[in-house]
Amino acid sequence: MPVKNNIFVFCILMLVSLSSCEKKHISEHVDLTASSNLAVSEKWAIINTVYVAFRTTYDIDAEIKAHGRLGDICCIRAHHITQAGESWYQFDKGWLPAPFITIFNNKLQATCAAHKIKKD
Repeated sequence: MPVKNNIFVFCILMLVSLSSCEKKHISEHVDLTASSNLAVSEKWAIINTVYVAFRTTYDIDAEIKAHGRLGDICCIRAHHITQAGESWYQFDKGWLPAPFITIFNNKLQATCAAHKIKKD
């Protein structure tokens, strides 16, 4: 009798183990677009005045290249400190002096601050 029980148990174990050895193809797509708003490699800024003029260079007398408005979000491309000690930041649209912007560590922070500014 014990031999029959052992054979029965062995057969059950073999069936269970063979049925679970099937290779399953699982393909999951991971969406990382939301994490790009948290990238710390880029600094972001929002315009904190009603209207600003982007300049072609880091000089207040330089030619106006484009315009910006309160709450606009821009990615900082470069930073320059003049001989007079003024900080200027370069964006895709041109250069702005530091007093006209507020700087953030990532795009998500800048976006939240821009929404708050526009509500006020």
